[in-house]
Amino acid sequence: MPHSYSIVLNLIPLGSMFVVYTSFIMSVHSQQFIQILWSFVSLLIMLFINILIFTIYLKLSEDFELRQRTIVYQQEIELYNRHIEEKENSMLKFRKAKHDLKNQLIYLMQLSENKEYEELKQFLESIIEKAAFDDLTIAQTDNSVVDALVNHKYAYAKKSESILR
Repeated sequence: MPHSYSIVLNLIPLGSMFVVYTSFIMSVHSQQFIQILWSFVSLLIMLFINILIFTIYLKLSEDFELRQRTIVYQQEIELYNRHIEEKENSMLKFRKAKHDLKNQLIYLMQLSENKEYEELKQFLESIIEKAAFDDLTIAQTDNSVVDALVNHKYAYAKKSESILR
C-alpha cells in the first residue's frame, strides 16, 4: 500500500500511547485506586483498538496486493491473446504466400516448357521485387510476452506505414 497509509498507521499507536500515558499520569497523581483501574482498562481498550486497526490494515494490504496482481494477470492475458492473434495472422499470410508461390512455380514451369525465356525473366524479376515474406512476424523468441509486444507494435507500425527502411 502507499507510504502515506504507513505514516498514518504509525500515528495511531503514537496517539494511543499519548492518550493512555496522559490518563495513567492523571490517575497516579490522584492516587485513587478506581482511577488507576480505569486507566488500566483504557490501556487494554486502546491496545485492542490498535490490534484491530493493524488487522484491518493487513487485510486491506492483502486486498490491494491481490488487485495489483489481478491487473497484471489481465494485462498478461491480453498480451497472450494479441500474440495468438498475431501468430494466426502470420500463419494465414504464410499459407497465402505458400499458395501464391506454388501457383507462381507452376506458371514458371509452364513458361520454361514453352521456352518463353524473356517473359520468364521478367516474371522472376517481379517476384524478387515483391518480397512477399516481409509481412511475417519479426520477433520469434522463447518469451511469448516479448514476442506479443514486438509483433503487435510491428503490425501496428506496418498498418500505419511508419516503418523506416
